[in-house]
Amino acid sequence: MKAIKQEDGSWLFEPEDGEKSLSDSYAKTLAKYLTCLEPAFSKAAERCEFEFINCLLRVRGIQGAGWDPYITTYSAIDSMTKLHEGLDDPEAARHRAVDVWPPGRGV
Repeated sequence: MKAIKQEDGSWLFEPEDGEKSLSDSYAKTLAKYLTCLEPAFSKAAERCEFEFINCLLRVRGIQGAGWDPYITTYSAIDSMTKLHEGLDDPEAARHRAVDVWPPGRGV
C-alpha cells in the first residue's frame, strides 16, 4: 500500500501491484490519525533525528534488564481483569475498574 501525503496535509492510499484496497472506513480512520500525528512526528524528527529513530525502535537509556512498560501494562491489565472477575457485587466491580485503575496507572 502506498501512502501519499497531499498538498493540503491529508493522506491518500493507493494499492500497489495486485494489492487489495483498504476499506473506506479503515482508510478514512488511518488518514485521520496520520494527519493528526504527522506534525508531532515531523517536529520530533527535526529536533533530533537520532533520538527520534531511537524512539521508533524502542531504544532506551539506562534501565533494568527486562523492563518493558508495554509488557508491564499488559500484565497489569490481566491482573486487574482477574481482580474484577473475582468481585461478586457488580456495583463494587464497576467502581474498582472505573475509579481505581485509571488514576493508579497514571502514577
